[in-house]
Amino acid sequence: MKRDKFLPSAAAIILLFNLLADAIMLIIPPKSIDALDLVGQRRLCAYVLRGVDPFPFIGTTPPPLLTDVGSIPQNFGTSPWGLVLGNIFYPAFL
Repeated sequence: MKRDKFLPSAAAIILLFNLLADAIMLIIPPKSIDALDLVGQRRLCAYVLRGVDPFPFIGTTPPPLLTDVGSIPQNFGTSPWGLVLGNIFYPAFL
């Protein structure tokens, strides 16, 4: 495969895999702690996409600021640039 076709193909495969994983998470709710990482990251990214700084709302008691997104789990967070890059891996816009 030529190099000029490899990068778009690889990016499309990664994007489709991430979308499939997120669709499965929406259909089958997570039951393990490891799967909660996806839920927490998606919520952090959703707050950022709506123009809200998520860090003050980590671990707050209900009701959450964005009720349709939900509250961010206690002791959960990421770096500020991780919130931007996280939207590639945890598409909160879905």
